[in-house]
Amino acid sequence: MFFQQMIERGKLVIVFLLVAIIVGVLTFFQLPKREIPETSINIVLVQTPYPGATAEAVERNVTSVLEDELRNIEGVENVTSLSASEFSNITVEYEDGLNKSELQANVRQAVSDAQSRLPDEALPPTVNDSVGQLPVASYLLTGDDRESLETIRGNVEQLEERLSRTAGVTGVTVKGLPETEFVVSLDSEALGERQLAFPDVLTAINEEYKTTPLGRQSTEDGIYQLAIDSLTNVNDMDQVVIGSFEGEPVLLADVGTVEEAPKAVTDLVSLDGKPAVSFTVTIEPGQDIPTLQERVDEVVTSEVGNLDSVELVTYSDQAEAVDAIFSSLTREFLIAMIAVIVVTTIGLTFTGSLIVSLAIPLSFLLALIPLRFTGVDLNQISIIGAIIALGILVDDAIVVNDNILRRYRKGDSAMLGAVRGTKEVWGSIVTSTLAVVFAFLPLTLLSGANGNFIRALPTVLALSVLASMVISLTLVPIAQYWLNRKQVRVSKREPGWLGGPLNRLSNFYADKLLPLVAKRPWTFGLVGFVLTTALYGLILLTPFEFFPAANRPEVVTSVTFPVQTNLEETERRLRQMEAEFRDVDGVVETSVFAGSGLPSLFTGGLDQSGENTGQIVVRVDNDQIDAIQLIDRYTTQLRENYPDAEIFLETQQQGPPASAPVEFTMRGETIDQLVEARDTVKAELEAIEGALVLDDIKEPFQTLTYELDREAMASAGVTAKTISDQIRLVTDGVPIGTFDDGVEQRDVKIVIDAEANREALALDDILVPVQTEAGPPVAPLSTFVDETTTEQIQQIPRENGERTVTLRIYPTEGMDEEAFRADVDRVLEDAQAGLTDDGISFAQTGSSDTQNEFFLELATLFVVVLFLIFLIIAFQFNSLSLPLLVLFTIYLAIAGAVVGLFVTQTPFSFMASMGMVSLAGIVVRNAVVLFEFIEQGIRQGMAVTTAVYEAGRARIRPILLTALTAVVALLPVALGSDPLFKPLAIGIVSGIMFSTILTLVLVPAYYLILAKRRHRDKPFTE
Repeated sequence: MFFQQMIERGKLVIVFLLVAIIVGVLTFFQLPKREIPETSINIVLVQTPYPGATAEAVERNVTSVLEDELRNIEGVENVTSLSASEFSNITVEYEDGLNKSELQANVRQAVSDAQSRLPDEALPPTVNDSVGQLPVASYLLTGDDRESLETIRGNVEQLEERLSRTAGVTGVTVKGLPETEFVVSLDSEALGERQLAFPDVLTAINEEYKTTPLGRQSTEDGIYQLAIDSLTNVNDMDQVVIGSFEGEPVLLADVGTVEEAPKAVTDLVSLDGKPAVSFTVTIEPGQDIPTLQERVDEVVTSEVGNLDSVELVTYSDQAEAVDAIFSSLTREFLIAMIAVIVVTTIGLTFTGSLIVSLAIPLSFLLALIPLRFTGVDLNQISIIGAIIALGILVDDAIVVNDNILRRYRKGDSAMLGAVRGTKEVWGSIVTSTLAVVFAFLPLTLLSGANGNFIRALPTVLALSVLASMVISLTLVPIAQYWLNRKQVRVSKREPGWLGGPLNRLSNFYADKLLPLVAKRPWTFGLVGFVLTTALYGLILLTPFEFFPAANRPEVVTSVTFPVQTNLEETERRLRQMEAEFRDVDGVVETSVFAGSGLPSLFTGGLDQSGENTGQIVVRVDNDQIDAIQLIDRYTTQLRENYPDAEIFLETQQQGPPASAPVEFTMRGETIDQLVEARDTVKAELEAIEGALVLDDIKEPFQTLTYELDREAMASAGVTAKTISDQIRLVTDGVPIGTFDDGVEQRDVKIVIDAEANREALALDDILVPVQTEAGPPVAPLSTFVDETTTEQIQQIPRENGERTVTLRIYPTEGMDEEAFRADVDRVLEDAQAGLTDDGISFAQTGSSDTQNEFFLELATLFVVVLFLIFLIIAFQFNSLSLPLLVLFTIYLAIAGAVVGLFVTQTPFSFMASMGMVSLAGIVVRNAVVLFEFIEQGIRQGMAVTTAVYEAGRARIRPILLTALTAVVALLPVALGSDPLFKPLAIGIVSGIMFSTILTLVLVPAYYLILAKRRHRDKPFTE
């Protein structure tokens, strides 16, 4: 009744579909486009500069104070930190599923609560909750020398300001052009002549600039705002009165100068040997990359595109990468769609093929409507999901169309044939569609970065299949009724340009092959099961690669030199390496980022950076030498040429970043205890040939320590802080806050005699204020300190309040990784007994642990998938045995996927495993519809074997057509060169082909075995 009423109101149904299509088209143009899915990283960074402090002072006075507050926040999973010289970096990891805005607000509140307990000299902590934001573009401004880059400082600052105001932009990172600050340079001799000291200057500046607001006053004439005529602009700071001498006021200008100067250089950038300034633009989540790129390009070109002294170079362009990927995948999508349409004409009439083919675009447009509410945008993962869906979208339409035509051939009228043809299969279509949805939806629950990366694929597949079910049960019967309502046209020829051969194949299958299977079902069943099971062993002979390289032209060389290396020396040595790369055939461009490294491009920046670190980016012509070849060829050579440096070559990897092959973390109470344990274990690991062992404490830093004469200090009324302030004043200077320059707030610091003490401190000439009843008010610093050379720890890592040291162990290129892991495991196992005796706890992890956790989670979800499929099929057939036969088709399909990967020697990977899970939803459809026809035949009075034969005759055509459409849809990807999606496509294609062939033989065999018990009251044979 329902289907008849729907067909009678077909025009109204079509109107609804047209409205939905229009909404789908509009949604398509509104969905953001990007290269890879947007993934959120559940971390917040809390960073606190503490100028002049050692790593131990930073840990004691800053890191531990902040950690105590942060660890008490509800929902925080892990708090790790790194206390380095002058800087504290804390990483707060929080649980999945939390309200991120609320948690980030709690982090800010915790930091604010702890700030009052931090040292006065520590700068305010910054909370960075935008980790992992996508750079939309990066640009370089190159000049002939560094001086020419200084001339464009105003242009760069104006550009930075305009970009920051651009809608969708969250920030701009500038490297190679340090910010400026105001420096108050004092002359100690001029101060001494006027009997003044640094505290007098600091007090005078604060009392002049940081006055108390006066409020308002009400008078008979009205209300007046009260103000005091104090200095407010930092440019007027040299007019501050800092004291008096011989009855005359002393201005700051009398004892020093106030000048704008660049801050300490932290980055030196060059492109092909030419000095450069880098600026990288990051964007808000959910932005359309091409649209925003166009907006950013317009601003950049208008501000710095036509400067005379520099050249603007677009260094990295996300829009270009997005366009390239979309062009490639769109081409594969169109090829696949045409191939699917052509395949449908093999066994369908022209009009039937046209109707079925309409299911493809209509299903996608319908699926786009809810897609925007799931947080999925258009990226390479969602498009590959659409390509996979291509092959199964027409399945339901083929089944409905084929069955309606079968009813017409039996003599039904236009309305009766459309209604009966749809009613006979709607149950199995709904069941098989739900089975597909149940197969894919659990994949959206995958946790962590891997889950975020892949979530778009199952979402697109599930929504597309649901939409195709709606189209097949509405549009197909309505269209067939309209085409045949005046006269049912039944061709004497078999439909499709291979209709005749397909008909003969159907008769052979039903009249020859199935009777043979019916005679020996146990033989076919056992042989098939044993053969399929044996094929699973081929997985051991198939290569493994969790995520492949991204086939990009960039190779990033990350380098860490000895800690004493300054920035200029680091750049010089990086340029030596760069010169070696430029001599390689196929290298088209090189760039150097000395200091903090890349601005989150390609493989990302450096985990730990300083003056002794940097990165070289090499772009290659993939036709001459690809990134992997360059890495394999030059990693060992560079390490041999620069033995004192830590050198890693890597290229962009598809998917989330991986950890080291082996990580060994030790926890202890004291840092000296951990350093001793590190030295012991590291030495044993380095004895393994080819092992590269790194740690996160590093070698000690050469330190000049000033030992205090506390007796002399006490008699002179001098404190340790007075001495540390005085030393800081003559070295890097003491920050005194931010002040207004008429446009923005600017940092200001005070230095004394900086030039005289640049190379070494003249302790006899540095004067310290003293408190004595007689004698001069100052004394030489050498009176209170002795200078000695010591070593201090570079950085102190902690995890949840415990001090740690982590060893990261890597094999060199070409090593047998399994043998390497065995050697490392043996060494670590031997070391663990000694560590336990010393009271040190430890944990061993690595990239394989991350992969094992993923596959364990995937296996758990796969069990859930199988259970849901079992449940829905059991509900339809009211049987516990038939669902097991349906699930057996999944077993066959996965065996076929293994065969395909083995034959082509395609690595078993993350995406290959996703393809195998996808097969669970794809291959069950044919078995469900086949069993539905068999059960209908038995209910109509057929013998069991006859019902099996006739169901096979009726179903082999749509089974072959649906399998063929699924295969041809993915063939362009399977035959392509994309390293990420090729394993997925090969797995699905080979799985479908293998399972289709065996399903037509083994599933009837197993059904006949079960039918003797299931239909014991029915005639088994004619």
